[in-house]
Amino acid sequence: MKTLLFILISAVACHAEITNPVEDFLKDMKVAMKGNKIMILVTDLNRTGRPEVWLSSPAFVNGKAGEIWRVYRNTAKGFVAYEKPVVFRSDFFTVREISEKKSELLSFQPGGAGSGIVVAFSWNGDVLEERTVAKITDEETSKEYTNIEKSNWRDKVKFLEEGEASKFKLPFK
Repeated sequence: MKTLLFILISAVACHAEITNPVEDFLKDMKVAMKGNKIMILVTDLNRTGRPEVWLSSPAFVNGKAGEIWRVYRNTAKGFVAYEKPVVFRSDFFTVREISEKKSELLSFQPGGAGSGIVVAFSWNGDVLEERTVAKITDEETSKEYTNIEKSNWRDKVKFLEEGEASKFKLPFK
């Protein structure tokens, strides 16, 4: 009975509404921050008018694939942290429109020797899906890679000092 109660409390806690995603991010990541700034990206991939917030730090890197990001989905009542972290390079990504109601974030993940993949992140309901949209070899470049190169969003990533977490609110500029 105690185990079931713990599972129920944990499930509710995982989906609790969050008012400030930056403060929530720091609550879990403070030890690993080591004085690094917080990286913030604000997008609206599902075109709801309630932008999601992507948070990372230069300290959270998964090799050549890029930074490890925590995504906060914006609901009518606050934010919900997406359970699974995502990885993409903050220096080489873009957002493209799929339809009037949906966009996706594209990023290149190098594989070595001039090869790699282009991955896309998009919402399917409450699930953030990741899929490979192109494989790159040293002989050919895909249109997705060229799209990222032409409209790189790296300047959309903003930085916030750890002590400024309480100042975060949307719209964030």
